[in-house]
Parts: sequence; C-alpha cells; structure tokens
Amino acid sequence: MTGKHKRAMGICNGQCGNPDPQPLVGDDLCRKCYQADYRQKERERLIEDFAASPDAMNPVEQIVIGAAIMGWAKGGTSVLKHQHLPFAVGAKVLELMATMREMANLFTEDKTEAADEGAEVHAIPGDIPAADPAIQREVEQQIPKAEQPKPANDIPLVYIPNAISYADRLFAALLMKMPWKRYTYQIKGKSGPVPREEVWVGATGYHYGGRYYPGWNEPGGHGWTQELGEIKRLVEKLTQTTYDAVLCNLYRTERDACSQHCDCEPTMSDSHPIASVSLGATRRFRVRRSKEKDSKQGVGPWRTIDLEHASLAIMAPGMQHDWVHEVPREKHKCEPRINLTFRVYEEAR
Repeated sequence: MTGKHKRAMGICNGQCGNPDPQPLVGDDLCRKCYQADYRQKERERLIEDFAASPDAMNPVEQIVIGAAIMGWAKGGTSVLKHQHLPFAVGAKVLELMATMREMANLFTEDKTEAADEGAEVHAIPGDIPAADPAIQREVEQQIPKAEQPKPANDIPLVYIPNAISYADRLFAALLMKMPWKRYTYQIKGKSGPVPREEVWVGATGYHYGGRYYPGWNEPGGHGWTQELGEIKRLVEKLTQTTYDAVLCNLYRTERDACSQHCDCEPTMSDSHPIASVSLGATRRFRVRRSKEKDSKQGVGPWRTIDLEHASLAIMAPGMQHDWVHEVPREKHKCEPRINLTFRVYEEAR
C-alpha cells in the first residue's frame, strides 16, 4: 500500500507471533509490538538516568522515575520482572520501592492498632479519617512556616508557596492510591477523552462537560482518604473556610491540560474561596478577564503564575464570575502533577 496515511502491510518481526500480514508502523513492527518496544526503551532510558545520579534527584523526581521504572505510574508491569539490572541500580530501585510503599501507607493505620490506641475508626466514605496526632502536630507547626501570601497583581487570587508540609509523601501516596480515571467529555456535539485524569470526592454527584462524577455513596464514587483529610484540615486553617468537596486532577505529562473555563456552576458557592493545592511538577496557571459575566471564554492578555510543588493558590469569592483560567499544554517535558481544588458545593450543604 502507498499513500500518506496508509501503512505498509507485512509480517511483524516483533513478539506478537502473528503470522498474517498486518499494517506495520516502524522497524517492521505492528502497532502493538511497536508500542511495547517504545515503552521498554523508555524504561531502559529511565534506568540509565536513575543509575547515573539517583541521589542527585530531589524526592519528587525519585518517586516519579521510580514509579515509571516499575510500571506503577501507568499501570504497567514491573521492569524488574523482565530485565536484569546492574546490582547498584537494582539495590537502589528496591530501596526506593520500600520507601514508596512506606510513603503510600504512611497514613493508613491498622484498624486494630488504632482501636487499641483509642483512635476513632471511620467506615463511612463521607467521614474524614481521624488525623494521626503526631502528623497533626507537624501540620500545626508547619502553618506559621508557610511563606507569606503573594497577591497576584489585580487578580483576586493569593498564592502561597511551600504551604503544604510533607508534600513529597502526600504526592507519592495520592499518585499510587487514588482511582484515577480519564473521563470522556461531550460538548456541543463533540466528544473525546478529557486531557487529564480525575477523581471527585463529594457527598453529591457532579455534572460537568457532559460527564458525571458520582458522589461517594454512588457506584464508582470515592470517599475521603487519610491523605486528602490531612490536606483538607491544613487548607481550611489557611483559608478559614470549611470545604465539603474536592476535585482531584492528575496531569501525567506535558500533553495533559485544562482549557480555559470558570468554576461558576450554580452548584458551586460563589461566596466562598476555591483552594487549589499543587503537588509534583510545576505547571503554568494562566488567568484573564471573562468575555462577559459567567462566560467560560476570556478576552485580553493572559497573566501567568507558576504553580509549584507544595503550593496553595486561593481564588477569592466572586473571582469565577469575572475571570477565566487554564492550565495549558507545555512544549517541554513535564513530570506528573496532582492538583486538588477544594470547593464548597451548594447541593452538599
């Protein structure tokens, strides 16, 4: 076959074992084998980077690269099962695996031990698990250490760098434990995959963009976790607001994004701030004036704020009526980022 959009037919030289002619992508491989080969080469590259200077990486980079090597971040299988690693690299990866498991389970206390210690054990999804006293003391001590809020010029937004303590541990736990899902949007007759993964935590389900996020008592719903509860308590102290819902977003790569919009749905309270927590890679947050009140389209120049790891951005009450915001795609490589937007959801009150 010839043509710009047609692939050559032939026998795949990969490991699929298919003896029949099929479309070939590159290196005489079928699409499935080509993708598997690409993933394996990417893991090998990560292993080389990891072996070169693992201790020079910051904790977030170690977590992300370690997860990618082991296939956890994208649901793949562990490279340790398929490939011999140099002793030093293998030892470092195994050490990292133990650290990641410890981080992921840091706030998950055994119910029997909790009962023996007199701690309250919650079984209802809507209840926020009781805080570990030692961790709660760390939270209390961290609040005065957060950097001073930085007003964003005339934008009704306050940005607080380094607002979240133990952010590395929280990032690792949320990355691995949350049931991330890539929904399908349906807008104006068009549909497609949402360019990020999401989890909604709220008593009531949430409709947006032609998709439905179930409440925690509905099939497929998700309740508060220990990690989300710890962040919620800290954010509430910093904003002096009690939140009842959070939308969790995972931007896995630079291709994941969020187009311009305003959070001005009738179900969202416009008399309370929205608190946005960032964990992981730094991403641009762009803001500009709305075309008209409550419009999801903007006009005029963009203002850009870099949302850093462990930061908190507080969007003031009423901002959603007059401003739109977005997280654009990036041209350079980006590691995963988790964004938690805490909201006061009218129907949940």
